[in-house]
Amino acid sequence: MKLISSTPNGQIFACPCQKIVHLEFGNLLLNLSFNELESFKEYVHSIDYRFYLAKNRNAQNRRKLLLHCGLNGNFLALNASEFLELKQLLSLKPQKQELKLEHLLTENINLN
Repeated sequence: MKLISSTPNGQIFACPCQKIVHLEFGNLLLNLSFNELESFKEYVHSIDYRFYLAKNRNAQNRRKLLLHCGLNGNFLALNASEFLELKQLLSLKPQKQELKLEHLLTENINLN
C-alpha cells in the first residue's frame, strides 16, 4: 500500500496489485477504483459548497452539505470544515500536518 494523500482526519492509500484505492475520512472508508477516485475528486471539486450551505441552512440535519455517493441514494453528510478537508485530501498531495490544540477546540472533530 502506498500513501497518496493525507490530512488530519483522512488518508488515501493505493494498492497497485489490486488496482484499488482506499479513501479513509473520519469514520468512513471507501474502496474505489482509480477511475472512481478520479470521478469522485472531480465531483467534489465541482461543488459550490457555500451555495449548498445557504440552500440547506434550515434543514434538520446538522451537516448541511450532502454529497451523493453511489446509486442507492447514499450521501456523505459534511459540515463546511469537513468538506474543505475532504477537498484538500482529494487534491492528492501527500502532506504531513500536525493537529493543533486550537483546531481540536474550535472544530467539531470526531476522533474515533
